[in-house]
Amino acid sequence: MNKKFLIKKLLIPFDFSETAELALEHAVFMAKLHKADLHLLHVIESYSFTSAISNAFSKSQSEFESKIESSANEKLKQLSEKLHHDSGMAVFYRTEMGNIYKKIVAVAEELDIDLIIMGTHGVSGFQEFLIGSNTYRVVMSAPCPVVSVQTHAKKIGFKDIVLPVDNSPSSRQKVKQAAEIAKAL
Repeated sequence: MNKKFLIKKLLIPFDFSETAELALEHAVFMAKLHKADLHLLHVIESYSFTSAISNAFSKSQSEFESKIESSANEKLKQLSEKLHHDSGMAVFYRTEMGNIYKKIVAVAEELDIDLIIMGTHGVSGFQEFLIGSNTYRVVMSAPCPVVSVQTHAKKIGFKDIVLPVDNSPSSRQKVKQAAEIAKAL
């Protein structure tokens, strides 16, 4: 099957950080270029406590998580309405609870997302070794290409694409998608 790679749905994991806002600017650029829909996703990391004491706090924890979810949805609603008003493009939003990278991958699969554009906070060294990087995990697990945007990527649009490849079939299949993105840019 020699189907052209089309970008019609973009997923932007959004944590309200400066880097996420920058990734969103890049995503808006790509969405306009491809006439694609934007899907904003905020994931609230949920923590489960297994101690006997946790039962005493479970009600207040769920109330707290509910307030955070409600607040995040309100902020995403305002942001999506502004983006739609300014650009005319379709903008969808949702908030999920759970493991950040797993939820991003699950939503990408559920919505049949064509491209994920997400910020990376530049975790490095020992901290990266201990906790890993959500962006790295999404890149490794996502069902679609992932563009990671670093804090210093202030110029909107892309000039260079770095595509690490090896001789595996899964690696080689990504070359066509990267070439299609490069042609569009």
